[in-house]
Amino acid sequence: MTGGEVVRFNLEPSDWHGYSFELLGCQKLQDGLFRISACPFFVVGMSKGDIIECSLEQGQAVFKRLVRKSGNSTFRFIFRRIRDEGTDLRKDELFQLLSALRPIAEISDDFRETFILYSVSTSPNNVREVYNQLVKFTDWDVIDYEEADFGGEAID
Repeated sequence: MTGGEVVRFNLEPSDWHGYSFELLGCQKLQDGLFRISACPFFVVGMSKGDIIECSLEQGQAVFKRLVRKSGNSTFRFIFRRIRDEGTDLRKDELFQLLSALRPIAEISDDFRETFILYSVSTSPNNVREVYNQLVKFTDWDVIDYEEADFGGEAID
């Protein structure tokens, strides 16, 4: 985990992921204030660089409220594993997408048995290009994606 402190973000376990919380690396700024320093996987409405306020509960920093947006955006996309006799298909398409995103975004991944989940954090300068790449690969039926937090202007 990146950052100096770990902050707990409570989640709704009835959501698609089934988790009750997510732990994110954060940088402590001053008493109760932190800057998110990791790409959120399941937290919605926040991005790397956002400033948050936390309370201390049983020795753990717990998210309380969003203080200031960074302007960054977070997207999540799922690459569904397609198996044929034990071999993952479409690795070339996934590699092509990751190669296009790496110069313009920070990417984190979480490998599961039936899919691979990626979290992508990008600055306002690159959000349109990241969005266009995700749309292209969705159109090619390689991934499904969602905007977890959009910090920029509307994209047509």
